[in-house]
Amino acid sequence: MQMLEMMMNGTMNMDMMRMYFHFSSNVPHLLFRTWTVQTDAGLVGAIVFSFALGVLYEGFKTAKDIITKRAQTFDLPPRHHSLSESGSDLHTFIPHRRVKLWLMRVLLSVLRTVEIGMAYILMLLAMTYNGWIFLSVCFGAGAGFFVFLPLRPSSSSDDHCG
Repeated sequence: MQMLEMMMNGTMNMDMMRMYFHFSSNVPHLLFRTWTVQTDAGLVGAIVFSFALGVLYEGFKTAKDIITKRAQTFDLPPRHHSLSESGSDLHTFIPHRRVKLWLMRVLLSVLRTVEIGMAYILMLLAMTYNGWIFLSVCFGAGAGFFVFLPLRPSSSSDDHCG
């Protein structure tokens, strides 16, 4: 109720976040309460950080795609199998393959977790509604996609939600 009264009287706290795009060097809170941007130099630092995080995000997506592609070619052998060429039974090899497959799944899960965390941080940066930071997030992701595109497996799909 107090918030409504402050809005009606025009006495809103100016520390509130603007809910429209603006191009200024003043960002009250950038990701953390203590990270305030009030100078041009601070804004440049925030822009560089946002750009680098966008590039890094695309790098993580590419790494995940490469590892996923390798994991798909690393399947367990069928249950009914013959003896290997050396004449030994493949049963001794299956636990080793299972461990490798499990480690690949753990690695993919960790990469996915980091990727999602970075995506949410990029979203929060864009939600500051500072036009400079928003553009740096977009251009960083675009530059990262450009840099890492040759490394991506040809069959990987580029989903925009992670």
